[in-house]
Amino acid sequence: MKYKVIGWTYYDDTTYPDCDNSWAITNAVMDDIKAHGYCFTGEHHQEDANCAPILNNGKMVTFSRRGFGGIMAEAHGELGPYAYALFTDKYGVKESALVFPDGTVHKEQIVAQEELMEEYTIQVDKQTLEGIVADGLYKTIDKQDYRYMEIGEKVHFVCEGQRACFNIVDIERRLNLTEEDYVAIQCSYKLSEEDRRALDERVANADTLLTLIFRKPTMQDSPWSKYFGKTK
Repeated sequence: MKYKVIGWTYYDDTTYPDCDNSWAITNAVMDDIKAHGYCFTGEHHQEDANCAPILNNGKMVTFSRRGFGGIMAEAHGELGPYAYALFTDKYGVKESALVFPDGTVHKEQIVAQEELMEEYTIQVDKQTLEGIVADGLYKTIDKQDYRYMEIGEKVHFVCEGQRACFNIVDIERRLNLTEEDYVAIQCSYKLSEEDRRALDERVANADTLLTLIFRKPTMQDSPWSKYFGKTK
């Protein structure tokens, strides 16, 4: 999706309709923060002027304080499991370090949502394509080219000169960590200082696993389906 931030306004501005959040939108906001060097917190996002982003679909996107803190933290290279806390409340950032948008909104850049849609082409082998057809999903390590993928967009898989096309119905992203690491994140207060530092390093260095979903699972896909009979 060809999302971009075209300006910033205040959190309660009713001039612009609200926009449902997504991975692509979050990445667009993060990229705008990086491009302009903005530095402020989730509390500023909700309480101060010019701290809520407007997209080129003409809609405003808002976040919880913690959610926005996580975006700002990642934009500034803070990638630990609790990095969001650095940018959640106003006291977390020194006043001298704050950088805010100027409040200009480039309304001339607003276009219809359908004009922002993109299509993607991915080269795969025969076994991978067979798995996509059978399971209705595709898993891969996330790449820069995939950061703006959005629900409703089309993916073309090319294999041995053949092309198969699928529409994205859902997108999942998670860090490529072990289940043990995910448990440790939830119970990090129990870890020693040395183990916590090691966990933070694994989180910071982990790749992101991207899952593109092309059909919603049905009861027939569930291991419990035999207890419920066939679905129509």
